[in-house]
Amino acid sequence: MKYIELSQQIKSFLAHVEENELDITSVEVQDTLESFISELQDKVNFYFTIRQEAKDKIAFYKGIVEKYTSKIKSEQNKIDFAEERLIDICKNFGDTYVKDENGYNLFFVKTKESEAVIVNSIDTLPDKYLRIKINKEPDKIAIKEAIKKGEIVESDNVFIEKRLNLLIK
Repeated sequence: MKYIELSQQIKSFLAHVEENELDITSVEVQDTLESFISELQDKVNFYFTIRQEAKDKIAFYKGIVEKYTSKIKSEQNKIDFAEERLIDICKNFGDTYVKDENGYNLFFVKTKESEAVIVNSIDTLPDKYLRIKINKEPDKIAIKEAIKKGEIVESDNVFIEKRLNLLIK
């Protein structure tokens, strides 16, 4: 049975017990409650297992990401080193070719001049050389306080949502 169905059955049964003023200690009521509790415990165990397995997979994937991030950085360092050496060779000895084992040219290697603007401090630049980016975002702490003080009325656009968080120790 799905959790939603089980939840509805438990609520319906408890409402039935209350409406009909049934004796909660009767064997029949207790047996039904124990059956519901057993099924509910199975659901708790099932959902907890799903949660734990997903958390374990995330930790595993994060480990892979960290491993490959360091590998990528290492490979990028090799590329940077090799490019520095190729630039130095071309600068000192002229353009060159990458050749295969038979002496055929595979790639032509040369340098090309380019320019890059380096700005060490924007504080000394005139405003006409600055772009100002503005990101607007709500100050949720201030809004929450204003709602609680009655300065802002809750609406479809702004409201406080009650949430439940899991605490697992």
